Amino acid sequence: MLSISQCFTELKLNPLISGVTFSGGEPFLQLEAALGLAQMIKNANRSLWIYTGYLWEELIENRKALALLRIADVLVDGPYLDQFFQPGLQFRGSSNQRLIDVQKSILASYKPILYGLD
Repeated sequence: MLSISQCFTELKLNPLISGVTFSGGEPFLQLEAALGLAQMIKNANRSLWIYTGYLWEELIENRKALALLRIADVLVDGPYLDQFFQPGLQFRGSSNQRLIDVQKSILASYKPILYGLD
């Protein structure tokens, strides 16, 4: 098992990596570790996407989750649901999931602003 600093060292050594995605093993259930690594990622000027089964509206009510969101660039929220599967969806598996531009959403008083829509 890698420590947070070992994981970050591995990321830094690869010049092809411009960003990092947190997914699987629900990042918001591992907040302390995710927050530490996320801060290192942002300090290295890399982008951060987070996939979660939680909804934006749930996460912004949690002070610790909000600390991680403030570092993230994009949040893909909501669980994958087979009944909403659509081939060709960009960056997500089912249409109930949203791609949220986190920084724009924070500036908009936490109203979720969809990523890629200006």
